[in-house]
Amino acid sequence: MRKLLSTYLITAFCGWTAAFLIPLIIRDITNSAFYTAVAYAISFSPYLVIMPFIGVIADHVNKKYIIQLGELGNICLVMGFILLPFETGYLWAIWLLYFGLSAIVAIHYTTFQAVVPELVTKEEIGKFNSYAYAINNIIGLTAPLFIAFWLGIIGGSFKQLLGLIGVGYVICIILIQRVAYTPKKHKKFVTSSVFDQLKEGFDYLRDHPFFRYAIIYFFFTNFAEVFIHSNLISYLTQYHGISPSDVSYYYIPIGLGALIGSAIALSIIARVSPGKIILSGGIVSIGSLFLMLEYPTAWITTSAWGLHEASNSVIIISFFSLRQRIVPSKILSRVIVVSRTLSYMSAPLAAMISGWLLDYTQSFNSLIFISMGGHVVAMVLSSRALFSYKSPERVPVKSAKAKPVATS
Repeated sequence: MRKLLSTYLITAFCGWTAAFLIPLIIRDITNSAFYTAVAYAISFSPYLVIMPFIGVIADHVNKKYIIQLGELGNICLVMGFILLPFETGYLWAIWLLYFGLSAIVAIHYTTFQAVVPELVTKEEIGKFNSYAYAINNIIGLTAPLFIAFWLGIIGGSFKQLLGLIGVGYVICIILIQRVAYTPKKHKKFVTSSVFDQLKEGFDYLRDHPFFRYAIIYFFFTNFAEVFIHSNLISYLTQYHGISPSDVSYYYIPIGLGALIGSAIALSIIARVSPGKIILSGGIVSIGSLFLMLEYPTAWITTSAWGLHEASNSVIIISFFSLRQRIVPSKILSRVIVVSRTLSYMSAPLAAMISGWLLDYTQSFNSLIFISMGGHVVAMVLSSRALFSYKSPERVPVKSAKAKPVATS
């Protein structure tokens, strides 16, 4: 478990830093909320166009190789950023390279989630997810400090920081090679086409009462969350006059909130059902948005969003752990990608609409009101089913009618 967590730590730190840095670069060279939000839309789009196919592949090939190839791709893409002029005329190229990095993040997300049950016992899955999400949230706290230190105190450049990210990905390739892993063989399972296999994942989610309504909930809450998240950099720089080199300081309360959430997640999961955890998190998110309306200062805004991230941490750890415990391993990758794809279908559109709206109205409060509405709709549509769900249950896998072939 330690070797896998160490690998996850490095790749997550590099990925978080790059995901923060690229929109910041775009904001710096364009001074546009919309163009910055487009970067966030691009970061979500691989979940729709690439991730579903990765789920099928990950169920039938060595997941360790997928991770290593992904890290090699990250190194090549980071080199592309370093060689590229950061000017408005090359904005299309920045977006294209960022799509590549985001695609690999989507691949890693699926593969890490699917490989955990093969390396960790069922009793330790919740603990692993808590540790992994704690790593994410520690990174959410320390990476902004690192970026601020590099850009603001040392006076380093964006490209130098990207070079350090590339070194991190090299270390990841070395670390994952040291993880002992023997892939499971699922015989007589591959069906006639990729879409048939994806349909099996979709059918599983549709037939499971908890997952069906959880996906509906996440569809609307992700729309609501992206409305705020994709515009925080623009809000801080445009409305509070904070320089790009200092923006990352204001993300520290967000990372701290998420870290606190992951620290208390296990104790909450042990006492509260997953459905009630999700619905309670929705109430907390609406409360955090209300604080942002009432006290529109930079620090209170990011601190309120940190409160949202705390509840979100508990929700995610609860949902991931339940999914890994009760979904059969032979179909887990597909269930992960289909649930992720359906949940994030609204995100790219939400990012672009919110960026355009912020440029057009010059009002961050309008985004907050729409975000509140998204949370309310999510709770209205799913509250009854989620609130009544109590115990984990397995749903039989309905294989597509096709000629089976052996896989390795």
